[in-house]
Amino acid sequence: MPRRSIEKSHIAALDVTYDWDRLEGLIKAEGERELVSRVYTRFWENLRNPEPGYVDGVLARLRDRLDRSGTAPLVFLVGLSQLDMTGKTFELIDQASFSHMFDPAGPSPNAETVAMNSAFIFNHSNRAMIRDIRFVRLCAKLGLCDYWVETGRWPDCVDQVSYDFKAEARRLAAI
Repeated sequence: MPRRSIEKSHIAALDVTYDWDRLEGLIKAEGERELVSRVYTRFWENLRNPEPGYVDGVLARLRDRLDRSGTAPLVFLVGLSQLDMTGKTFELIDQASFSHMFDPAGPSPNAETVAMNSAFIFNHSNRAMIRDIRFVRLCAKLGLCDYWVETGRWPDCVDQVSYDFKAEARRLAAI
């Protein structure tokens, strides 16, 4: 695996654990342009020290994307939730289509994209969304509820929420 990919994975892991000192060290050591895009760096800075207007800008960009394409990238939806906008995040999810992810005529997702989407929606930095019963609706839109019900293979978060995750997934899979 190329050195850059390993370091990007390292950075993503540090973002999830909020190890700000190590994250800053990696970014400074390798150079921001080489290692991480400015967008992600600004996001991390705003997780730590929110800038007035930043969250409104993220929300506006997501709404614009949704209006133009009917889609919203999962990574940005999770990011919006991390910025204490979980309610708004679920409003966008309810309006968004994720069918492009399953379009056989569309571009094939690479392994990194699939892994990143799974990591973003199920990692511990996404606790606010996972703890909300509306999270299961997102999972249903992604076809995960059907999979869980059919296989009996449930995600680890089933035992980490205060609602009956399995019952909600079964209900949504039956619709």
